[in-house]
Amino acid sequence: MPGISIAEVEFRMLSSVHFTNADGIGSFLGELFRKILPYLNKSARIVRKEVLHAGINVTEDVKNNKPLKEAVKSWLDNLKTKEKNKFPDEGV
Repeated sequence: MPGISIAEVEFRMLSSVHFTNADGIGSFLGELFRKILPYLNKSARIVRKEVLHAGINVTEDVKNNKPLKEAVKSWLDNLKTKEKNKFPDEGV
C-alpha cells in the first residue's frame, strides 16, 4: 500500500477486530474474580496490619532481651487466643 505506514496498516487491522462477550468458562471466572477482588483486598489489608503489629511486638521483645524463638512463640500463642475469642466454640 503506497503512502501508508506500517503502523497505520496495523492500526486498521487491529481496529477491525471485535471482541465478543462469550458465556464460556473464562467469562465466568473473570466475573467471579471481579466480584471477589474487593473482599481479597480487605483481607489482605487486615493480614498486613496483623503482620506489621507482630513484627513490632517481636522486635520489642527481642530488644528487651527475650530470645527470638520465644518472642515468636508467644506472639503465635497470643494470636491463637485472639482468634479463638473472635470465633467462640459453640459446643460443636
